[in-house]
Amino acid sequence: KRATPTDPLYAFQAHFDYLGGSFGFSREGIERVWADYSGAGLTLGIYDTAVDPLHPEWAARVRGDIEVAAGTPRGAVFDLTNIDRVENHGISVTGIILASADGVGTVGLAPGATFAAVDVYTDYDLSLFPAFSTFANANDAPLMSQLMAGLQQFDVVNASWHNDSLYNQTLAG
Repeated sequence: KRATPTDPLYAFQAHFDYLGGSFGFSREGIERVWADYSGAGLTLGIYDTAVDPLHPEWAARVRGDIEVAAGTPRGAVFDLTNIDRVENHGISVTGIILASADGVGTVGLAPGATFAAVDVYTDYDLSLFPAFSTFANANDAPLMSQLMAGLQQFDVVNASWHNDSLYNQTLAG
């Protein structure tokens, strides 16, 4: 049995053509999964840039009771799940994973799951805690440890973030 979403933009979500061994030729794999599974009962952690908690595709499924906090060596504490700003990348990733199967817009991989967004690029004062600025900074390891400690609150975590300095290095020879 298969469950084919009625969301009008589903036809344009080409990434679903490559799931379930269909190798770009069919959506049978994901539609068979959706027939029995929506992600309901799971809590996902989206470790990325900030996500709009009021977006209509997932607003009803934001877990406001989950907190991932990071403390700085100078005593400041940042609630990384306090999503009070919006960034495009985090919204895009959240849509791919969690958009509702509601006949509007797109559909996500787990349209029934709940989630909390963890803003790993939060707007903290870099003079207090310049995490992810270089990955060479002594403050980065403690922040990473705190971010990883937050993983235990989730059933599944997506972490699609990186440090540009690692990718923008000049290659020798």
